[in-house]
Amino acid sequence: MYRLTFLLTLLALVVVLSAPVAAQPAPVPLTAQRVADDSGLTLPVDDESPLLDAPPTAANFIQIEPFDGQPSRFPTRVWLRYDSDNLYVLFVCDDPDPDSIAHLVQRRDRSSRSDFVTFGVSPFGDAKSGYWFRVTAGNVQTDATMTNVNSSDSNWDGVWTSSVVRTDTGWQALLEIPFATFRHSDPERKPWTAVFERFVYRTQEWSTWPAFDRRAQIRIDGFLPVTGLSGIPGSSHIELIPHAVARWDDSPGDEWRSENDWDNVGITGKVVLNPSWSMDATYQPDFAQVDVDDIVINLSDYPVFLSEKRPFFLEGLDLFQQQPIQLVYTRRIADPVYGVRVTGQEPTVRASGLYASNLNEDGQREDDFAARALWSISGRNTLGGTITHQHMDGENVSAASFDATLRWGKRNETVLIGAVSDVPGWNEQPVSVESETFIEGPWRLEMNYEAGFRGRDFMINHLGWGRYSDQIWNWARLQRRWFPKDSAIESYRFYLNLYQESHQDTRYGFGNATLGYATHLRNTWGWGVFGYYGGTVRRNYLDEDETTDRMILTDNFGDYVTERYDSWSYNAWIESDYRKPLRGYIETAHQSLRDGQRVYVNPDLYLTPRNNLTFSVAMRWSHVWQVYDIADGSETDFRVWRFGVDWSPVLNTSIRGTLQYVDNSDDDDQQLLANVVFAWNWHPGSWFYVVYGENRDESDVFNARPGDRTIRLKATWFVTSAL
Repeated sequence: MYRLTFLLTLLALVVVLSAPVAAQPAPVPLTAQRVADDSGLTLPVDDESPLLDAPPTAANFIQIEPFDGQPSRFPTRVWLRYDSDNLYVLFVCDDPDPDSIAHLVQRRDRSSRSDFVTFGVSPFGDAKSGYWFRVTAGNVQTDATMTNVNSSDSNWDGVWTSSVVRTDTGWQALLEIPFATFRHSDPERKPWTAVFERFVYRTQEWSTWPAFDRRAQIRIDGFLPVTGLSGIPGSSHIELIPHAVARWDDSPGDEWRSENDWDNVGITGKVVLNPSWSMDATYQPDFAQVDVDDIVINLSDYPVFLSEKRPFFLEGLDLFQQQPIQLVYTRRIADPVYGVRVTGQEPTVRASGLYASNLNEDGQREDDFAARALWSISGRNTLGGTITHQHMDGENVSAASFDATLRWGKRNETVLIGAVSDVPGWNEQPVSVESETFIEGPWRLEMNYEAGFRGRDFMINHLGWGRYSDQIWNWARLQRRWFPKDSAIESYRFYLNLYQESHQDTRYGFGNATLGYATHLRNTWGWGVFGYYGGTVRRNYLDEDETTDRMILTDNFGDYVTERYDSWSYNAWIESDYRKPLRGYIETAHQSLRDGQRVYVNPDLYLTPRNNLTFSVAMRWSHVWQVYDIADGSETDFRVWRFGVDWSPVLNTSIRGTLQYVDNSDDDDQQLLANVVFAWNWHPGSWFYVVYGENRDESDVFNARPGDRTIRLKATWFVTSAL
């Protein structure tokens, strides 16, 4: 296996180094023009509008999909304007069939199944970081931060406004973005760069200016410089978001009780010290989940990763997550009393630091600290460093990492990372070293290779997230993609994965291979199949008082014994045309599971009967048998049903409900989890929520009395003032 992965890496290097490099045309700058502060820009506009008194900033969009490199079939013109406080982006989108423009009314950050336009800006001109702002033909806003050339995080929410009108010739959108919304440098010293994007839902046409290659997608280092920006104010200001929560709880057999006191009032503030740096602080933050996490049937020996959804932790979080070793997993900070965060960016460095005083699940106080900096070296290359520290119950746990990213060609890159941890009693082999390489050759041949070593005593699970320790692994992937023209097939691909793993002293090694195929049609139908075969070594973790005659090993998850099994799986999936009101997706597999077998079927069904109403039904069915540590080796069915409804009566108001039901036929356990959220965006950046939640966990949840219930009312108010 080692020889094979080495030969694949060598072959890919020879292919990419022998490929000719095409000459790139010189970039043509985009132009922004200043308007008077009282100009009152409004929609709709026509050829007589003073807003259009100059040629457009961008036009002649080029397709990425479905016909890569061809001119857009839907003319789009963009004008970039600004005044003392705001940046204005006007899109005029022509469409020969305006009645067919998709414009769903949805809650914020849900731009699916609609036509939309996007403005992306890198306000430091560093070719690595930036923001994008998107608005649909239904005036639904979505925004995100961009990092690491082509990564994005849509959890960030800026405060900006937009307006949309549909006309006889198409539709128009005007984005009004305050300069105080995003950190930025002085464009007269370091030019900003930008990109414009349009998506036509019914034809799935995705076009941009400037043009991008389908393989490279939209990358910050391909944005065009913006000229004409001058006198842009600094973003120094203060933001305050006070909140108040009213809460009532009920348990089976008890009366409703009020949980309302001064602990239900808190505040989060941001001080933007200069265009590059900001400081956030929070006291008694309300980190109650408005969106409920999906129930997951976890048949592995490891915890389930949950996405961060709490606003205080989101800014700068992408900086910590863009490396293979994730030293910071903020969901472990479950109940902070107060916290402070500093985030900033200079032309060649990004940095973020976080401190939180937290009460863990046992009611013990923790002091959690994390910091990371990322330096730009020689254009697109980077060097990064991360440190974390946790003080709890008299003990100190620390970790640190160093990483480097080397990029060459359009998409090729290599990432190297080393890390060390310091945990009381865990000091023999507290190191980890990893590397990842992606190489793109001619004929759409792609190669990924990953290798790593993790010592026995490398421990990050107190504050971070990572795989088990005491491990050496190699992973290689070869993929070939085709994009045929003049065909009903939009794309298809074959891929081969090879994986090998062993303990750090080469004991208990195993490997497997995966071969797969996937295709997508131009009508958005798609399907795929793949299978793998090999071996695996399971780490069977022991209970605290469990004894065994077998050799006991230890890693960062605890004491365990090894069990070796043959490993195989056959998988298939298919999805329907997601442009239709009724659409679906299903995946299924038959696979080995330790010493037994498992079959699962996961169908999803969505119905959108009206422009502002969507129903969803999802099932997660898993049938397991002959696994000795599940139901004594007998057949077991796990069934998870998830029902959802999403209704937006008006643009800034949404009602969404979720009902999740779990049935385990083994021991007749059932669980019912219900969640209903009413959300009203009553002012930019300000929200009012009403949340109802209920959790039943009994043998017959439908006939049982109500379970644990809660009702919460939450109000936030966004206030800002210049310094």
